[in-house]
Amino acid sequence: MNGNSTHDRSPIRRIRVPVFLGVLFLSIATSFADDVTWNGGTGFWNVNTNWSPNTVPNGTAYNVFIDGGKTGVTSYVNLTTGASIGNLTLDTGDTLDINNNGGLTIAGPTVANNGTLKLSSTGGATDLRISGSVTFAGSGTLTLGGNSNNRVFGLEATPTA
Repeated sequence: MNGNSTHDRSPIRRIRVPVFLGVLFLSIATSFADDVTWNGGTGFWNVNTNWSPNTVPNGTAYNVFIDGGKTGVTSYVNLTTGASIGNLTLDTGDTLDINNNGGLTIAGPTVANNGTLKLSSTGGATDLRISGSVTFAGSGTLTLGGNSNNRVFGLEATPTA
């Protein structure tokens, strides 16, 4: 045998393919986790130009930052459609207002609320859904308007020491 036969290389080929596929799938999976930051000011969630990068966050792989700690910027975000996200960070002085027929599902694991998370339906159902184990942190408020259509699902309180 001359060492160049196909038979001699086949075990290496069999190892290369699974390793290549593993690296490929790992790189694809990590590319789906995206940080999306509100650009600041007042506007609607579902307008892509209000976000950086230029995309509307809707999927549990999105980590959403309402204005991302920009100094001197106050933001008011209106969510009037349905959306789901992974994590949410709401800065001091900022408001995320989920209103008429809007809904937000948060998969977590973290909601850092230092502003106001508000459900303010005056008619249609407005839902905040907690999916899985989500930790709420921060000095902000969760405000439910006076309408019975403002609903929170999946929230369990666990006291901390």
